[in-house]
Order: sequence, then structure tokens, then C-alpha cells
Amino acid sequence: MNLAFVIYRYFPHGGLQQDLEKIVCECVTRGHKVTVFAGDWQGERIPYANIEIVRHCGLGRYAKLAAFERKTFQRLAEGDFDAIIGFNPMRGLDVYFAGNDSFPAVPPRRTFWRRLFSPHDTIEQKLEREVFSPVSKTKILYLTESQKQEFIRLYNTPEERFHLLPPGISEDRRRPEDRKKVEEIRAEVRREFELGKDQLLLLQIASDFTDQGVDRTLQAFAALPDVLYRQCRLLIVGSDTSNGHFETMAEELEIMERTTFTGWRDDIGHLMFSGDLLLCPARARSAGSVLIEAIAAGLPAICTDQCGYSGFTAESGGVVLPEPFAQNDLNHMLEELALSPALLDEMKNATFAYAAGLNLYHRPQKAVDFIEENFPCGK
Repeated sequence: MNLAFVIYRYFPHGGLQQDLEKIVCECVTRGHKVTVFAGDWQGERIPYANIEIVRHCGLGRYAKLAAFERKTFQRLAEGDFDAIIGFNPMRGLDVYFAGNDSFPAVPPRRTFWRRLFSPHDTIEQKLEREVFSPVSKTKILYLTESQKQEFIRLYNTPEERFHLLPPGISEDRRRPEDRKKVEEIRAEVRREFELGKDQLLLLQIASDFTDQGVDRTLQAFAALPDVLYRQCRLLIVGSDTSNGHFETMAEELEIMERTTFTGWRDDIGHLMFSGDLLLCPARARSAGSVLIEAIAAGLPAICTDQCGYSGFTAESGGVVLPEPFAQNDLNHMLEELALSPALLDEMKNATFAYAAGLNLYHRPQKAVDFIEENFPCGK
């Protein structure tokens, strides 16, 4: 098959981008020809896939997004593709991978009036409507039941167009069965960050610090009683354009002595094996794959109900904070768990045992199965 994939912006470590890479690699492995159309590409190219950069320009993000959609639509019409799979909403898609929340459902960062009259907001809603309109024929690959129900509520999309994908994470996130190996990894990581044997390693892994609530984590860490604060180290793993703002916030909260902003690392699996607790007090994440990675690593988590995969966290013995979010709830829960390392150990064992019964690793295969089954001879 000759397949086209579309993504507005590709960069390393983004959740949507990692899903695209894995699905494209699975397509290539099965012998399909793949072209990826992107407005911007950062990082290494996907092996054996043709990457075509769609040059677009405009004043402001709205104009650039509109130009990308228009030029990509024209280019796709010129090609002879058996199926077109989009990772951002636009016209002409056969399949849409719904890796993000619905645009109108995302909590606003600006005032209502600025959102109402913002052309960027208008184009985002327009393109999403192209995909989810009842008259559209685009098939939708979705990640969580709550996500599907939100799309149906907003657009009255027929339910039969939705197709659920399982969680999909890399095998290197699975905690090794060999306890000795885990202890060796844990000892190495703890040496790097100068942690004593009985001190706690707290993790947050994020690609969007605002949406994923890094500020909430910093405030909760700062609220710990001094005796507990001294027994913990917080790692903020990841990077986005607002890093400086959050580092300044940590300095103002006077917690930089025990907080490390690591940037992106290639050993996130090892960090998870070595951690004691993951924090993900997100404002808006359609799924939150980091929660599934934590389960596979045997790492208990605190998350908000906003995370689509929060149900997995609750079932694995983790903590889900209800909405509306209250900072005091997070502060209290972090303090309670920091006070009881034995309880954290019990939660780790429960999380790892829960992971053994889940299919966590086959999202790319299921996505490509769906494409092949629905477009066996092209459109």
C-alpha cells in the first residue's frame, strides 16, 4: 500500500510524535510505502520513510496553520495514496489519530473573549469539525472512552466511526523480572543524583509543562515539611519552551537545592525503575501515556482525573485526584506518601502485578491492522 501520514510539527519525545514514528515504522516493516507530510521536522528522520516538508508561511500561527492545511491538502490530492492518516485534524483524511483532547474541551489559557475572537482558535475548531462532522467519512482511532464521548458530545459524530486503540509503550519501559538488575539500575541512578539509600526519588515527566501541571508539582514539593523535603529529590524530566519560567518558580519557592530539571534523557525507563513516585497533576492530557509507562515500570503515580488513562492508575493502586483540582489535595497526598515508604513499596508491588495482566505494547500493530483491514485495495 501507498500510505500518507500528516503531522503539523514533529519533534523528539512528544507523545503524538512518538505514536506517529512507531506506527510508520510498523507500516514500513510490513512492506508498505510511506510518505510523511510535515510542516516542521526536528530530530532524526524515520528510516525508510519519505519525509516531505510542506513549506508554508504566514503572519502568526493561524496563518501558518491555515497555509499548511491548504498546501498539504493540495499535495495529497496530487498523489496516488491508498489511505491518508492524519495526526492533526484537516480535510481529506481517511483516518484520524485522535492523540489530543478536543480543541474546545482544552481548558483555556486565555480569556473567553480573546479565545472567541482569536483566528487561531477559529482555524483549530474548523479543522476539527472537518474530521468529526456527522457528514464526514473519516474513521477515528481514539485512546480513551472519555475522549470519545467528548467528541460525540461536541460534534454528534456517529459512534461507529470510532475505533479504540490499546495503550502503546516501548518494551524498554517494562521493569525487568530480574530483581538484582533493577537494584543495580536503581543504585546507579541514585548515585548520579546523590540520593541516600532511604531517600525518595520523585519524578515528573512532561513535554508540556503547563498542561501537565509542573507548577502544581513544584508547589506540592515546596509544601512538604522540612524533615520530609530533605528526604526527597524531585526530577522534572523533559523540556518545553517555558522551562525558564518553571525553573524561576522553583527558585522562588526555594526548592532548587532538591529539584533537578534534567531536560530530555534517553534512560527514562531506568529513571522510572529507580523512582518511588510519579506525579502527573495534569490540566489536560487526552490519555497520558506516561501513566501507562509508570505502570509497566512498577512505579506508583498520583494523577488528576483529567488524564484519560487515570482509570488505569486507580486500578493499579495509584492515586487519582478528583476534579475540580485543589492544590491542598495534592500537597496532602504527597506528604502522606512521603511519610510512609512502606506504603509506597506496597503500591509498587501492586502496580507491577497489575501490569502483568495488561496489553501495553501493541498500539502500533493494532493501528496498522486497522488501516490494512479498512483499505485493503486502496480507496
